[in-house]
Amino acid sequence: MELVERYVEAVKQYLPDEKKDEISREIRATLLDEVDAMGPTCSTAQVNQLLASWGAPRKVATQFAPPVPLVAQELMPIYWVILKSALSVFFAIHAVVTGLSLLSAEGVGVISFVLKLGLGFVDTALWIFAVVTLVFFAISNDSPLKATLSQMEWSVDKLPVQNAKWQHIKGGDIATDLATAIFLIALVQPSLWMSQKMMESMHIAFLPVVQEWFMPATMLFAVSIVFSLWQALTPFWSKSKLIANIAINLAYVAMFTGLAWLPEVFSVTGESLPFYLADEIVNRNAKVVSMVFIALNGFLIIRDLRRIRSLKVG
Repeated sequence: MELVERYVEAVKQYLPDEKKDEISREIRATLLDEVDAMGPTCSTAQVNQLLASWGAPRKVATQFAPPVPLVAQELMPIYWVILKSALSVFFAIHAVVTGLSLLSAEGVGVISFVLKLGLGFVDTALWIFAVVTLVFFAISNDSPLKATLSQMEWSVDKLPVQNAKWQHIKGGDIATDLATAIFLIALVQPSLWMSQKMMESMHIAFLPVVQEWFMPATMLFAVSIVFSLWQALTPFWSKSKLIANIAINLAYVAMFTGLAWLPEVFSVTGESLPFYLADEIVNRNAKVVSMVFIALNGFLIIRDLRRIRSLKVG
């Protein structure tokens, strides 16, 4: 029938070239069978109603030949973890660079920091999204790495024993922990990414007594990064992961307790600085931040101890 042929040709326009003939034949045969089922007295109005029930040609074409996504469906969980981790890490680094560059100039302001941070990170975020997506697009094209990544998260003999819903580690939590560790490394090791001239122009600097802790602190942050990568590869809380997390958090509690115990952490130099960069306020805020980290890590230690006790199998 003419209406059926016109409908099939409309659908055909949205089909991929290599599948046009095969799918159009299938659609035509199905429609003609449905028309025949209506009987010899089938009217044009009934055919119109039948085609309308099928829906728009573009929609039908999509159902028969779904568009191929840029990233394979089985790789999406890994893709999102890597993308969020990369964005979090580079945002943390960008925040440090922006903050320190503004602190090296007179008349620094909160509005200036927020504007420079937000507008400056947009370009970086777009590059990160493009690079990560292109890499996974290349992997998705039936590459050997696609099969490896698809099977990386599990094997039959290593299936975890799940006793509680909390045992699944969320990708957002991994990305946050990873970004925090890298941020702290950038904070205590500015020589890795700052010029000597820029470091000398800073209005705020750690006191020598604090700088003595930089090397062990950097090692702790590096361990945190490795631990986050371990979590990303196997995002499931086990007894061994909980014990490792307790040990890391205990080290953080010890480090921040030492900072909170010191009368001063920073030295502030320069004139015409905003009131919130006054020596007394900066050091008081450093003590408050240290106490917050102590409380947070203490809570995580207690939480993990309870989780270990609730696990039937480690």
